[in-house]
Amino acid sequence: MGENTTKFEYKSYTTEMISILLSAADERGKVMILLMASTGMRVSALQDIKLKHLKNCIIDDQGTYIYQITVYVNSKKNKYFAFCTPECAKAIDNYILLRKRYGENIKQDSDGNWVPAASFLFVSQFNKDGNHLITNPKRILRRTFSRYIVVLLEQTGLRKRYRITEIDPSLKNGVEGINSYEKQVILLKTLCGYLPFLFS
Repeated sequence: MGENTTKFEYKSYTTEMISILLSAADERGKVMILLMASTGMRVSALQDIKLKHLKNCIIDDQGTYIYQITVYVNSKKNKYFAFCTPECAKAIDNYILLRKRYGENIKQDSDGNWVPAASFLFVSQFNKDGNHLITNPKRILRRTFSRYIVVLLEQTGLRKRYRITEIDPSLKNGVEGINSYEKQVILLKTLCGYLPFLFS
């Protein structure tokens, strides 16, 4: 059998594109984007992350912190640890604090880790304009992540929206909705000078 090949070449995101997406994203969306951009994590891994899979790590004397994230925790073959950036860690905390303000029973322990441990990092959206409290947060599905990113790309003008009758395979060389984040992680790890020691 020959080498696997692809007919299309996907473009990776630039830091400018990611900034545009972040400026238009909500709290949950910022965490999605920054997690994929700073770790190279696949979208398929996002839906299964629970609070117990996040470990708060202080990385300097000023109290700067990141999260160690256990990815694919239920897979003996694919399980691994990833480290996000401080920006991503703060986005995670902001998102969880938002849920706490709207009634979810959630808090930080003395080590800076979030509990209850069994709660999912990403949960279904809720009405922030009403009095509805989060009493039974639901895990969101993989297609929700993909759909959110695609809609955000279209809303920000980073990806053109095509009608079904307009779709042409030759148009696939545009910015791809999800997997381009795996390429962007190489650039981000280069820009973040404090990360290399974590992998040494």
